[in-house]
Amino acid sequence: MRGSLRRRDRRQHSGGPERWELRVYMGRDERGRERQTSRTFSGTKREAQSALAAFVTECARGRQIRSSKVPFAEYATQWLASRESAAELEAKTLERYRGIIRDHLIPQLGSIPLGRISAGAIRSAIGAWRSLPRHDRKTNHLSEKSIHDQFALLRQILAEAVHERLIIDNPATLIRSPGTAGSRRRTYTMPDVVALVDYLKPTLLATPVLVKALTGLRRGELLALRWRNVDLATGEVNVVESIERHRDGSLHFKAPKTAKSIRLVILPGSAIAALSEHHDRQSQCRSQLGLSEEADLVFSELDGSPWDPDRFSSAFAYQVAKSALPRISLQELRHSYSSMSQRAGTPLTTTSQSMGHSTTILTADRYSHAVLDDFRANANRIDRMFRAASLQER
Repeated sequence: MRGSLRRRDRRQHSGGPERWELRVYMGRDERGRERQTSRTFSGTKREAQSALAAFVTECARGRQIRSSKVPFAEYATQWLASRESAAELEAKTLERYRGIIRDHLIPQLGSIPLGRISAGAIRSAIGAWRSLPRHDRKTNHLSEKSIHDQFALLRQILAEAVHERLIIDNPATLIRSPGTAGSRRRTYTMPDVVALVDYLKPTLLATPVLVKALTGLRRGELLALRWRNVDLATGEVNVVESIERHRDGSLHFKAPKTAKSIRLVILPGSAIAALSEHHDRQSQCRSQLGLSEEADLVFSELDGSPWDPDRFSSAFAYQVAKSALPRISLQELRHSYSSMSQRAGTPLTTTSQSMGHSTTILTADRYSHAVLDDFRANANRIDRMFRAASLQER
């Protein structure tokens, strides 16, 4: 693609800028005639030459966009497949993205060519997401959190199309991201946690739920804990693994969610006591079942096999629904830990490090004594809150 420069006004006015015509030749049409586009520019010849070079680049990208008629559905499917083959996404994230693309993005935008997706089309899609029925067994409409996640994925896909020069601009950046104010996050207070643990005592959920509530561990981290990474004498737990369920139902151990999630967690005294009793019960149960080998996983099925994370969540939701306690999810129980830590006066940075949100150091021996002291102080505050709430409950 080439361009040319022509002075529009040969009689340059004294003191005024020169006027130029910038022309870019776009090839030939179906009849063989040369196609061109032009614009005017005011300035010096050197400035006009720079403007012409930018105009040529702009037209080249525009021609690429117009010649690309890839429907959004095809591009989004290819985008997801490329990330799956490159193993860039966790299994759960991949499954969630696949559902969003299939059930929400493609029905509203799938037939539109990438270059023709406008801000208006995206606004219409958001309106449809808010009004159309869900694709699961629930009868109400999608939450604002779900709509926010769908929009975020759409923006991410279109940003990749910009990077690949299939479109010039990302129309999703022209729209304010749908908020999540409609889905208020629920949290438990410490008396709620005490009541929940007491209710769960007849079940296998009591100890893992207590540990999760008093440490803020993620579900996968909790169910991947191994006794060799737990020191009941010092209360130190090295979080180095997580477990997830793939689409085929198989369970896989992997590194935690991010590198920052590999961290040291200090157990409150109440959690240490509960884990000690749990270890004794687990050893006794394995002996009765004729399993001679020492248990590896802290929380597992009776035969020592890994506990399916989805089954764990289902069992938790079932028990909470049966109780008279406020409804809460496992993820919201993790958020509750953050809220309780803040109420106890724990610095935000300490809470974030303990939950694996901020930069952490990979092995326990590399923590500074000051950081360890902060972690222990936080664990002691949580323990005092739990014991005080337990006394009040009785």
